[in-house]
Amino acid sequence: MDRYAGAVLHASEYRSLEAFAGQRVIVVGAGNTAVQIAIELASVARVTLASRNPVKFAPQRIIGRDMHFWLVRSGVDSAPIGRFLRTPSTQPVFDTGRYRAAVDAAAPDRRPLFTSIAGKQVVWLDGVKEEVDTIVLATGYRPDLPYLADLRRR
Repeated sequence: MDRYAGAVLHASEYRSLEAFAGQRVIVVGAGNTAVQIAIELASVARVTLASRNPVKFAPQRIIGRDMHFWLVRSGVDSAPIGRFLRTPSTQPVFDTGRYRAAVDAAAPDRRPLFTSIAGKQVVWLDGVKEEVDTIVLATGYRPDLPYLADLRRR
């Protein structure tokens, strides 16, 4: 990321979509925050949701109750149990159908994570180079980005 000349921000710094109007933006991540930000930004910018794994969707409501009710009620949402069950590869995006529909309609589009960065360009897995204005890291709220380490060596 130190070789990237565009703007980089963490999802926690994202406040509103107006600043991104007309930009080319990549949102990195496959969880609720990444999907929500990417969908919102797609209304004013060209956005790609980039992640190591495909987005996994789960119903927002089960038996008439929000998923968060069931997670708290079952104890899965509390430490230490929840900490072990929630990993980037297993954490689904809770959805009423709206998020899946947007991703399926390519608003935003979804791609595997880029392989390298230089200047304001990213290189996608298929070798295509593309200029990008902003990268939003929606990769969690605890630093755990070892999969980006290889980008420094390229």
